[in-house]
Amino acid sequence: MARLLTLILLIVETTLLAKPVSSELASSQQRGDVAMKPIKPLVKKTKKVAGVPPVIDLRYFYLERPKLGLKFKYELNNEHIMNMGGDSEDTVGEFREGGWVSTKGWVYHPVFLDFVLDLEPEWNQSSDNTEYNEMSSDRSFLNQYALDADLLPLKPYTVHFFGRKYQNSFRNTFSQRAVVDTDTYGSRLDLKYKILPTSLSYSNTKVERRGALFSSQDHNHYDLAMNHRRKNSITRLNANYRDIQQTNEGESTGIATSNNYLTNTYFFQSDQSKKLMSDLVYNWMQNSDQDDSVTFTTSDLRWTEELHWTHRKNLWTNYKFLNQKQQTDESDIDTQSLAVSLQHLLYENLTTTVDGKAGRFNYSGDMTDVYTGRLNFDYSRNIPWGTLNSTLGFDLVATDRDSTESWIWAINESHTATTADVIFTQQENVDPDSIRVTDKSGTIVYIQGQDYTVEVTGKLVRIRPTLVGNITEGQELLVSYRYRSISGYDDLVFGRWAGINIFLWSTLRLSYDYNRRTQDIISGTEPESPVDDTFHRAQARVIWKWTDTTVSYDVYETTLSSARKSWRVNEQLRFQPARGVVLEFSGYIGNTIFTYSDDREEFYRAATSISWHPVYWCRTGFEAYQYEISGGVQDASNAGALASIDLYYGQWTCNLSYRYLDHTDEMRDFDRARQSILLKISRTIW
Repeated sequence: MARLLTLILLIVETTLLAKPVSSELASSQQRGDVAMKPIKPLVKKTKKVAGVPPVIDLRYFYLERPKLGLKFKYELNNEHIMNMGGDSEDTVGEFREGGWVSTKGWVYHPVFLDFVLDLEPEWNQSSDNTEYNEMSSDRSFLNQYALDADLLPLKPYTVHFFGRKYQNSFRNTFSQRAVVDTDTYGSRLDLKYKILPTSLSYSNTKVERRGALFSSQDHNHYDLAMNHRRKNSITRLNANYRDIQQTNEGESTGIATSNNYLTNTYFFQSDQSKKLMSDLVYNWMQNSDQDDSVTFTTSDLRWTEELHWTHRKNLWTNYKFLNQKQQTDESDIDTQSLAVSLQHLLYENLTTTVDGKAGRFNYSGDMTDVYTGRLNFDYSRNIPWGTLNSTLGFDLVATDRDSTESWIWAINESHTATTADVIFTQQENVDPDSIRVTDKSGTIVYIQGQDYTVEVTGKLVRIRPTLVGNITEGQELLVSYRYRSISGYDDLVFGRWAGINIFLWSTLRLSYDYNRRTQDIISGTEPESPVDDTFHRAQARVIWKWTDTTVSYDVYETTLSSARKSWRVNEQLRFQPARGVVLEFSGYIGNTIFTYSDDREEFYRAATSISWHPVYWCRTGFEAYQYEISGGVQDASNAGALASIDLYYGQWTCNLSYRYLDHTDEMRDFDRARQSILLKISRTIW
């Protein structure tokens, strides 16, 4: 019976496995091993959709079924300008229709070359009705695209190629429609070796702006990044070079920058309690005019060695050596300094910091020695209703000057552009014509009179970002200028500071800060305005549920022209009164009184927004803001509103928005009002 059952099972198995088996399986059966079913590859089933292009799958080429969509856009802009008694109005209608195609694939083999391709062809028809040209029309075609490709993506060496082309249109200050064409291409080589991974890249970007004014930019970027890791050390090299040529109405300017960083971190012990950080930095910048004549050059070479030593859990020291050389067209600055710092933590509450520093500065042959000592205490502890933090400190700076009156350059002085705060140069006797303002990377140079204004107040210079310029709120700026140093003298500057911060019930925060600095002249000619500065700041903040309110009052007393008093109230609200509804409000109000000129600046800003999402296929929102600043040298306001609604139905998407902007400058007798209506409709076909 058992033999009969075995025979039946053998016949059934032979029937199911009628296909030829592999030689390896046959040999195993001959050896008497247990026979296993051969593993058959899964057959990829391609879903066929009527009217949809199929996948292109050739022997050496593969293209995924593309995603396709259509889009429609209509924009109507109306701008009314009143300038010095003149009145003009401009109306522009723009109609764009087009589509988009997105796909990806590979060439020869997926591990040889893969790519992602996006195409966005557009047809544009626009009409412009202005005071100078009653009616004009324009028709154009633009083939926008984006391509990214990787050659040998899985190999230790990979090359990435990319190219992009797109067009934007907007309105500028002069009421004319501006069209911006941007073309970018480049490549990056990645060497993914474990010992020395390296990345080398190049990109070129051409920007052309057409409208009331013509401008063009040509950017060339070169970047190199390398790093090397060993058991106890990490070494990194980052180098880049930027070459930007810009043309505005036939006038060409250029700026070239190079930033290079070589760093090494060495750990003496496996627990990282003792580490040495070495840095070698070289930065260079050059400006040129339309004749390729160099107008300004600066370079900065720095070498630092820093040793951080953790002696115990609550005791550590830091030692830093700096050797720096800065050069400009008119001056050289050599700096050598040695700094030592010690920190001790007592009972997890009291942190004591002791600092000492000695430095020598050589300004084109004029020598200055500076010696600094500093002692600071920070105390923190929990109290029954919250947290208490306090600080107390002293410092003494002794300066020995052996210099004559000369021009010195201050390079890349860092400032933050905020409408409610004040930007003064840190040095006196500044040459206003020498001021240069750039972004934090140093590659964008802002224009005086358009992006910012310069005001001489006493021996200092104040920089004011304009409301309609390219400098944004909270942006970090670098300011360079030259200033005249006074005859040599020796002095002592004594500083002391204190502060307290109490945070109660996770709701109320009270703080007060005090800082005072005085100067004693030991020998030499006493300056006209010796240091005698006092700073007070009192602040109260309430954080409760959906509200955050801050009130602050500052008093800055000094012998310089930057003396001022200011107060400010900030308010932020955010709550959800109903399901799908979010309401936000933010704003501030305050003023600043400048003691030197008895000038007063008053400012306020209010912004509100509400979003409503009643159903899954509808979303709507409204935003509005009002900002105004008034004073002896500036009286301007900005206002705006935006209302929008988004609708979704299947593969259809619709967006309708209305925007209103108004800018008024009473000092220049200028007013500009702009209204825009924008309609976008798109559909994904497959």
